[in-house]
Amino acid sequence: MKDSRNHFRWLVLALTLPLLAGGCSGPVAVEVKGQVKTSTGEPVSGGTLVFSPIGESGRKAASAEVQQGGTYAVTPGMASGQYRIVYSPPEQQLTEEQRHDPKFVAPKPLYMGMIPKTDKVEITVENSTVDIELVKKR
Repeated sequence: MKDSRNHFRWLVLALTLPLLAGGCSGPVAVEVKGQVKTSTGEPVSGGTLVFSPIGESGRKAASAEVQQGGTYAVTPGMASGQYRIVYSPPEQQLTEEQRHDPKFVAPKPLYMGMIPKTDKVEITVENSTVDIELVKKR
């Protein structure tokens, strides 16, 4: 009799643990990656992408640095849903001499005034590669 109760307890435990563990999981984190290019197809090097959630609350904004060659990756990932994309160009690199020279006129930073052609994206497990085209702001 005692033996059958122990088997019953193990059976109940074996059946309920997966249900309890499954009920504790939150939204799946989607690792979003892609490439950023200009409208002429040139890879963008540098800058930051920010993905801000649209609509439903509970999701957090995410960001990624654009690498040489235009690639980026949002890690550890972000929740599925609709996001607005904003691009910020890299900071201009000036020497100390240039910063203190009153006659020096800095050139316009590369990619300044460029925005994503499509500024909204739906992130899902199936749609985790998001390539972004930057165009001049009108």
